[in-house]
Amino acid sequence: MKITTIVSMFLLWTIGLHAQNDFFKNPPITISLYSHSIGLPFKGLAKQPLNLGIAVGTEFNYNTKDISSTHQRLQLGWYHHKNLSTGIWLKTDFVQRFTTKDGFFGEFNAGIGYLHEFNAQETFVFENGAYQSQQQGKGTFLAGGGIGGGYQWTMDDKWIVAPFVRYETWLQMPYSKFQAILPHSLLHVGTRIQMDK
Repeated sequence: MKITTIVSMFLLWTIGLHAQNDFFKNPPITISLYSHSIGLPFKGLAKQPLNLGIAVGTEFNYNTKDISSTHQRLQLGWYHHKNLSTGIWLKTDFVQRFTTKDGFFGEFNAGIGYLHEFNAQETFVFENGAYQSQQQGKGTFLAGGGIGGGYQWTMDDKWIVAPFVRYETWLQMPYSKFQAILPHSLLHVGTRIQMDK
């Protein structure tokens, strides 16, 4: 409950801070499919079977310069990791993007979020001198970052379409009494769609 409150307060603070300027003008929609894995960064992304997820979101513009721009991304996602858990997450990131005149872009991001997991198998907790079944899952804090890149072009002078690939790593905490931090890795393939100004 405390984690949900902290993340919610951060999001509301950010929204309130920018409500009076062009921060919310013309936001894009992003959607991506991703492979989810547990373990150290850059390990285990190609394990079989793939543990797939989907993320949808938007982003808001802080400022735009000739080749760089700064954004805040807000995403809601879901994944199913066979024999481990199913997760629903909400995350916000600060994004720094660099775009060439030809439309190629690279970016890096860092942010925080909330993850609620539902265990694939029945789990137990030791309470009042006995083991009790725990079915409802648990909520935890996320912190992480990523890098990505893609290509952006304008279609029919009306829509901006930007397919991308992005790699992210998360730290989930607290994971359990025995393991404080659990690392996650996500490899996204998706697109950003925005109506041209």
